[in-house]
Amino acid sequence: LRSYLSNKYYDLISDFLVSVVVYGLVFTFGQALNYYKQYRENELKASRLATQLAQSQLQALKMQIHPHFLFNTLNAISSLQLEDTKAAQKMTARLGDFLRLTLENVGTQEVTLKREIEFLNCYLEIQRVRFGDRLTTAFQIEPESLDALLPNLILQPIVENAFQHGISQRIGPGTITVTAKR
Repeated sequence: LRSYLSNKYYDLISDFLVSVVVYGLVFTFGQALNYYKQYRENELKASRLATQLAQSQLQALKMQIHPHFLFNTLNAISSLQLEDTKAAQKMTARLGDFLRLTLENVGTQEVTLKREIEFLNCYLEIQRVRFGDRLTTAFQIEPESLDALLPNLILQPIVENAFQHGISQRIGPGTITVTAKR
């Protein structure tokens, strides 16, 4: 009887250990499967977010380069080629700079005021050629504000709005003043 009970005891312990090992393997496999599922879901979410970001950046770029502005500029260049080739060349160069700076900063959230003014100057040079004597611009910028961070490409749409609803509606000359101070 004693040897029979010791064998049962041994069988019971070995069955228990085998069960623990099998349970551990099944548990580990289940956890690995859950981890993989979550990993794939996170990858899918990241992919969707990247797509949304790219679409947002494209939309922001489209908003910066309004077809209306682009077509007006190209028409002005076309007209100037017959009358004033130097002005047409200058306007073409400024349009190239404007587009390059726009594409360079895609995805950049904040820039310095100094960088934003450089971009705005490209835009204004195009408008100066277009509007000629009808347009005067003035900058009143405090030097200590040049390093301030602001949202990328925020000034150009504001100034473009001033053109659309101000300067282009007037028969006589107009002035656009950009002021920045801390």
